[in-house]
Amino acid sequence: MIVSLVVKLALATGQRPGELSRIMWANVDFEEKTMTIPNSVSKNKLDHVVPLDDIAMSVVNSLYKITGEYKHLFTGKYRGKLSNGKILHNNTASNVIRDFCKQKNISKFITRDIRRTFKTLAGKAGISKELRDRLQNHALKDVSSIHYDRYDYLTEKRAAMKVWNDYLELIIKVEA
Repeated sequence: MIVSLVVKLALATGQRPGELSRIMWANVDFEEKTMTIPNSVSKNKLDHVVPLDDIAMSVVNSLYKITGEYKHLFTGKYRGKLSNGKILHNNTASNVIRDFCKQKNISKFITRDIRRTFKTLAGKAGISKELRDRLQNHALKDVSSIHYDRYDYLTEKRAAMKVWNDYLELIIKVEA
């Protein structure tokens, strides 16, 4: 259950499952509908504010019902029950996906494929590469980004996440 929610939130937001698995409830702002991946967790060591649209918020709300009494969003044990707030191990999603693929005789699929799918389909949905990079917290290496541009792009990221949310909802309707 918990791992499926990691995968859903990763797909809904384009974030790294390993980073999501270490997020604390203190990093979620329900009123602003944002989640901050702190620099201590993020791959590029920068704080990253992720806007949460309808699908992502429904996942976060589901998680809160399950793990809200604990410190982290994703607490639990692989193949087990919640373990009194023990953080979900970084590799748990990868292990569950690998086991699922073996059981269902599906070709290899790894957690990085979730981000690749987001990046590809978000482009197909009309979101620019620059915004997809910002949504996924990719390190922007140009001089302007490194030294001059301090704008947070939250308004643009929210608009892009709305486009992505609507696109995902269309896919889900077609599949249903």
